Amino acid sequence: MKETGKPVAVFRDGELPFAADNQIAAGGAPLPGPGFPYPPTLITGAGQDSEIVQGELFGPVLVALPFDGEEEAVRLANDTPYGLTSSVWSGDVSRALRVSHHLDVGVTWVNDHLPLAPAAAHGGVKGSGFGKDMSQEAAMEYSVTRHLMIKHAAPAERDSFQPA
Repeated sequence: MKETGKPVAVFRDGELPFAADNQIAAGGAPLPGPGFPYPPTLITGAGQDSEIVQGELFGPVLVALPFDGEEEAVRLANDTPYGLTSSVWSGDVSRALRVSHHLDVGVTWVNDHLPLAPAAAHGGVKGSGFGKDMSQEAAMEYSVTRHLMIKHAAPAERDSFQPA
């Protein structure tokens, strides 16, 4: 595991928020040694309203929720105040693309997670992030497009833009 600094996956007090029903299926505790290595962690049993589902997790932590069908999966995924990234995993790429189009997030990976393309805008929606970074689109975060029209004088004759 590559050490990348203290994981942001830990919440306020350095602990993941767990309710009584949450279960750590794998991982779940910082690894010994220098730095702050954190193992891949899988959490099950969390409810949709739990802090660990509604919070914005970073690091190698996955909360798995059961769902029945695409519509419920999308509803659950979108039912948070955040929308930075998502992954859709499926053997049917058409289905994965269909689901991806309904996710309210800034970035979606299909059958992968975390590759970044420098030419592609990266950033979240809703309460995630501060706009886009990377790509030419990032420069647009520092500008505001406006449209300004001025009528200098009445035209000599009526044109197609003036109501009768």
